[in-house]
Amino acid sequence: MKHGGMMVRSWYLIAILGAVGFFSQARADSKRVAVIEARTTSDLPSVVRGLSAALKVNHGYEIVPEADLARARQKLLSKQGTITGKQIAQLAKMVGADLVVLAKVNSPNSQKLMNVDIRVDAGDGSGPLLITNYPLPNNKLDRVAAVEIARMVRDAQVSANSSKKVNAKGDVEFVFGETTSKGQGQGLDFSAAPEGIAVDVKAVKKAAAEAQAEVAAENAEENDEFYEPSDEISELAQKRYIPTDGRLPLLMTAGLAFIDRYSIISANNGTPPSYQGGLSPGLAINFVIYPWRFKDTAQIKKDFGFFARADFVFMSSSYAAPALALNEPTPSIRHFTDKYVGAQAGFSYRHVFYNSDASPALGTEIGVNIDSLTLDNNVPFPSVLYVSPLATIIGEFPIIHKRLVLTTRVGVMPYSSTAANETAAFGQRRFAVGASGAVGLHSQFTETAYVDATVKVANYWQAFSGAGTSNYNNIVLSDLFAGFTLSAGFVY
Repeated sequence: MKHGGMMVRSWYLIAILGAVGFFSQARADSKRVAVIEARTTSDLPSVVRGLSAALKVNHGYEIVPEADLARARQKLLSKQGTITGKQIAQLAKMVGADLVVLAKVNSPNSQKLMNVDIRVDAGDGSGPLLITNYPLPNNKLDRVAAVEIARMVRDAQVSANSSKKVNAKGDVEFVFGETTSKGQGQGLDFSAAPEGIAVDVKAVKKAAAEAQAEVAAENAEENDEFYEPSDEISELAQKRYIPTDGRLPLLMTAGLAFIDRYSIISANNGTPPSYQGGLSPGLAINFVIYPWRFKDTAQIKKDFGFFARADFVFMSSSYAAPALALNEPTPSIRHFTDKYVGAQAGFSYRHVFYNSDASPALGTEIGVNIDSLTLDNNVPFPSVLYVSPLATIIGEFPIIHKRLVLTTRVGVMPYSSTAANETAAFGQRRFAVGASGAVGLHSQFTETAYVDATVKVANYWQAFSGAGTSNYNNIVLSDLFAGFTLSAGFVY
């Protein structure tokens, strides 16, 4: 009996040493981890990014980039939906992940207290290592929650490496030869213990708990290095619904507009005077809203919105009357100030591919376009008012996520009305069509601050038959408005 007692004590010593080594080596097992939302319309995308930060900083995991996960999800799911357990292994293979962490945020009661479901799976498809739930009492993933959930993920992975079995409640089965017992938290695998050797389960648990306490003390120091999710996503993003593609529902900006106008006229019986403006400053405003992005809803609804933009400019211009005779000098040039208003408004559709703030977006705008230039009464050139239906293709191409995005607009105006004084001066209108375009760069350098620089053009082509008060026959007019805007504002 004495000899047997020494053997048992020897196994106790092995248990204690094994527990210390077991936990102290957890951080060293670096794995490539895919942290992804189970649904594409999560209430708190900051959960994924905050958890990714904790896993990377506290436990040394390599995190699969969001853009890679978004592309894999797009290929995996024919429609926007929820990733199922059967698809986890496929996802892991696509992104080369050793571990997949699925997160899904829920609001389980009328008080809207959030909690997050966590499922941890091995990348080889061998099954879930952990399925658990964590409450978010402040409706956000704070530092404590991020660190604790990351620890649970790390423990699940380490448990798998030690052949431990985790059930749906997160309990760990301790295996001791033919005898098993259950306990919450950490455990050691003694399945290799010689049969017939009695092992004191309480003593083993105590040894494991002491080892865990030692490792927890080390982690407490390491946690000082952990950066808050607010470094990635602000308090705003943690307190309200944010679409997972990073495009917020409301945009409002104001700034400077610099616009010029240049027109060229030709006629069958001479050369009519042309209009030459100067690049002139004014005011630019822009408003865009996607109302179905304020809350979690079907993806197709989130793509629809409304837009309105306008420029107001006092444009400097000059006029030089043509010589009345071949040998007569041209009269002196006179200068004027004209009033320009350019506006576009209507419905927009924008689809973001791969559901990430680094993903491109394409869409269309359907609405009305107005370009109006009211000239001084002393200018022998009619004022113009173009009112046109507008169909535009729009694009967004992130260069550095939302920090730097290239935007494009190319539109057509298949018909345009003209002012009455224009037809009076030039004759009967045969046709009037137009086209517009814009290229710009914008930056959302915080969660709400937004700046934009855009170059824009609009050109109209008109043809008239007969002669009006100008006495020129069959006039053809090309009317160009061009310039740029510099604006700043906010997104919400």
